[in-house]
Amino acid sequence: MKEVDVQKVIYEFLKRKLHCLSNKQVSFAREVPVPYRTLFGTRDNPAKIVVKCFNQDLCIFENWAIDDMKNEQIIKIEASYKSEFKESYGIVKTNSINIPYVIIEMKVSNNTDTFLAYKEKTRMIKECFPWVKYCLCMVGKGSPRLIEDGVTFDKIVVLSDTEEATLEKEKFAETVESLFMEAEERKKQYFNNVEN
Repeated sequence: MKEVDVQKVIYEFLKRKLHCLSNKQVSFAREVPVPYRTLFGTRDNPAKIVVKCFNQDLCIFENWAIDDMKNEQIIKIEASYKSEFKESYGIVKTNSINIPYVIIEMKVSNNTDTFLAYKEKTRMIKECFPWVKYCLCMVGKGSPRLIEDGVTFDKIVVLSDTEEATLEKEKFAETVESLFMEAEERKKQYFNNVEN
């Protein structure tokens, strides 16, 4: 099964199972642009703010309308997306920004280079959003070396098969639910500390 197909199966399963999505102002989606860096000012327009994003496989997030934010100068979101093994950038103009709680990175292969790139993306996103919980979900056999090196991930889950492993997927849904609750509490603490 291809990675995009695995992502769809897990997404549909979690969408049905996650209780944290009811009665909350959060969304759950695939391929969500999540900010990792903000640039203030450009040569052409020193007042412009550019927010650079990585598309994340699965994400529980809040969508903040820029009109509701204090700084109305955010006029452009730049999202990077992966095209096979080449990184390319596309510019998306939008009037909102995604604030993540839980990010789930799906991996079918044990490619060390890809894994190291995701560790770096994780680090960059956590610098912007210190409350975010980042989960790596590997389908198939998890490499012990990759799991040992996964210190930037809050949780690494290995599923043997996405179609048959119902009990594993149930436990994974519980794990994601727990990560969301932790992230929500950490976000509250973070903003309480900032306000004081």
